[in-house]
Amino acid sequence: MAKLAKRNRAPIQKLDYSKKLPEMIYLDELAYGEVHPLKLTKAMDSQVDEYVYCGKLHQGEIKFLAGDKLDCQIPDIDGFNHGYTLEGLANDIFEVQAALDIYSSVEKRTFNYTKNDSKLVFKGDKKKDYAIYIRFYDNCVGNINNRWAVIFAEEK
Repeated sequence: MAKLAKRNRAPIQKLDYSKKLPEMIYLDELAYGEVHPLKLTKAMDSQVDEYVYCGKLHQGEIKFLAGDKLDCQIPDIDGFNHGYTLEGLANDIFEVQAALDIYSSVEKRTFNYTKNDSKLVFKGDKKKDYAIYIRFYDNCVGNINNRWAVIFAEEK
């Protein structure tokens, strides 16, 4: 039987669920079973925090999770005026299934209004590295419900 060839891969960082997880937001690749921490940065053009992931993703459903047991999905997809905005390359590499999609040709971005069975799906090339920038927004009437996510992506 032939020996398997070793590949030059970065070791996978695993989360220890027995301990309290650091308060941050994670990208969960549901179809593949990997959870990636997102790096928090300040956006240059606004006062909103921006979360960044750089690397490869596997095709399939993804979620943004928070909480000490990763039990809180962000954005909360069920509710009035909740969803995703896909900008840049995100229009091509992500799809929001079971949502009302409205493309703005003037702004060159897609607004995806979600409902309780909507899913964010990565459909890009799993061999390419991407830089993905995510901003989360609350309602402007004082409700803290993380109702909207703006996703901008570019190829690295």
